[in-house]
Amino acid sequence: EYGEEDEEVAEDGEEDDEEGEEEFDFDKDEHPLEGVPFFEELPYPEKLDTSNESPEFIKKSESVLGEYRMRCFVSRNWVLREAALTKISMMLPDILNDHD
Repeated sequence: EYGEEDEEVAEDGEEDDEEGEEEFDFDKDEHPLEGVPFFEELPYPEKLDTSNESPEFIKKSESVLGEYRMRCFVSRNWVLREAALTKISMMLPDILNDHD
C-alpha cells in the first residue's frame, strides 16, 4: 500500500502514528480526497509544521482547502501531495465560483 510507515510508540507507552489518524473521523463517502483514485489506500497526512509558514497563510489555506487537504498538500509524502493536487484541481471550478 501507499507510503505505509511503522507506528511509533509514544513516551507514555501508547501507540501513536506519525500521520495523525486519530484526529480525523469521517465516513468513506465524506472523505476529503473522495474522487482521487485509490484515496482509500492513502496514509493519513502528518500534522502541519507551522514553523515555516505564517499562521495567516495556514488559516487562509485551510479555509479554502480544508485542514485535511492542506495537510496532504504540504506533506513530506509525495503521494499525498499528488492526491491533494488532484483533488484541488477537481475543486477548482467551485472554488473560483465561490470567490467571484
